[in-house]
Amino acid sequence: MIKIKQGDDWAQFLLFEKYRIYSNQLAACYLVYCTDTTMTFDDLTAICFSSVQTALEHYENGQSFYPYWKTIAIRNMVDYIKEYKKEPTHLSLDKDIVKGLTLHDVVSVNVPSNDLAFSLLLIVEKNPNDFSSFEKAFFNLYLQGYEMKDISEILSVSLTKSYRTLRKIIKKFRHFLINKK
Repeated sequence: MIKIKQGDDWAQFLLFEKYRIYSNQLAACYLVYCTDTTMTFDDLTAICFSSVQTALEHYENGQSFYPYWKTIAIRNMVDYIKEYKKEPTHLSLDKDIVKGLTLHDVVSVNVPSNDLAFSLLLIVEKNPNDFSSFEKAFFNLYLQGYEMKDISEILSVSLTKSYRTLRKIIKKFRHFLINKK
């Protein structure tokens, strides 16, 4: 940090590269909580990454930079998410729209059931202490249909760690389902 304050461009470049990876990881963790917004992974990553510059401008030596940056990044993401939440739409499922069919009939014909994925997400959300934020982010991407290679790139981890995380999540689900009362 001293070199950056002295104007060393190479030190600043290295810091930005390091925090680009941290931004990806933090954005992936918070993407799980953005189900009712139009947020994308890239939006959240950009917010986190721009927070590096903000943190650098206000950083004072003597304190750890990472928690300082993370606090700023999380606050910026939460503010952005609150600002751009989807407005709820009020549609009646009982309204006739096509030849005597209701909206409920039309939608239920065309939308595949995703009850299992929804049930698994409920297990994750109802047991917050059992799943780490990384596991939640990983599992959310997995349920969205991303390939393991893509998940590894998004979360900036090795393919081996991705497979290990999947096995760990499956083991936790198995434990939860077996011990469910």
